[in-house]
Amino acid sequence: LDMNNFCVNENDNTLLNRCLKPNGHTLVVDIADLFIAWINPRLLAVMVFVVLNALPFIQLRNLPKQLYRRTRLSLHRNRIFLINFLHRIGYTLTLSVALYGVFRQKRPCTCTQDGGQTFKHFGSIYGMPSGDSMGGAIFGMFLMDFAPRGWNILGALVIPSIAAERAILGKHSLAQVTVGSILGIVLHIYSTHTPQFFILIDTVISILMGFITLTIDPAQRYTLNDENNLMSWFLFGVAFEIYVAIIFLHFYLTDIKHPKRRRIHWLRFNLRDVLDILKKQENDEGEDDDDDDMNQSASGYIQDVKEKPENTIHRILSYLPTSDTMIYVIAAIVLWTIQFISILQQSYNFLGR
Repeated sequence: LDMNNFCVNENDNTLLNRCLKPNGHTLVVDIADLFIAWINPRLLAVMVFVVLNALPFIQLRNLPKQLYRRTRLSLHRNRIFLINFLHRIGYTLTLSVALYGVFRQKRPCTCTQDGGQTFKHFGSIYGMPSGDSMGGAIFGMFLMDFAPRGWNILGALVIPSIAAERAILGKHSLAQVTVGSILGIVLHIYSTHTPQFFILIDTVISILMGFITLTIDPAQRYTLNDENNLMSWFLFGVAFEIYVAIIFLHFYLTDIKHPKRRRIHWLRFNLRDVLDILKKQENDEGEDDDDDDMNQSASGYIQDVKEKPENTIHRILSYLPTSDTMIYVIAAIVLWTIQFISILQQSYNFLGR
């Protein structure tokens, strides 16, 4: 036992709520630190953002003209798939922080490095549910559900590994990582099986709930340059959620002036249906004449969009910019602007007390 470096329980001494961080410096803690450095929601969000913007250069560069249409359909399929995944990661960056203000359960450890003369709360003020455990569960379910065969074992290992790592580091209690993991699994199933337009509803709800719960909580008091400023963390997630919403709307509202290529009706499909439509289009080499048949094969309630007259909404939407490059540049500018506000919030706490 290191008498100079140890932690005590912030909540209570029950197994579910106690501090599980080993006293002193141990190999187990070093391994956990290394693990979280490579698998955490913030890094996953940044990696998906980079891949999304690199995809056109990877898939379309120096492509023969006869393969362009088919490869572009493959690009669309990969993009909407990654956008949905990025939205799920956003749950861990916005919804989990919003729920902090609902549960208001403190993180489990208060630690000292001077033999007990001074103690400092370990991590941010709240920890229920664990956002990293939620992100680990979403990532693990993603591997189990969508990754190539053989990756499901890795996905099954990721979920408990992230949860154990957060508890060993003392960042969360056993109850907090359990609730976070369960929420991650449930949210993955929910977002995979609900219609695509629910992404917009989720985004609005999580952002509004986060701002409300964080601003009305009297315990949200931070010093300048506080790395545990929850509002700063929340704004980091909001940036990615709004980025997702911009790219998402662009995908489904593109070609609104061309009835046979409209995707707005696909908003009623879940993710698997949309991926199936795009895959069929890709296999058929994206011939426009087949588009309506494919829409109806994905769901019986889709009507022939060629017969639908133009309405006011279609006319308004037809004036929106349609260039992929322009939309992705605008979305990136919005994302980094909000990220800059997040940094300012941490530095100056202008939205807090």
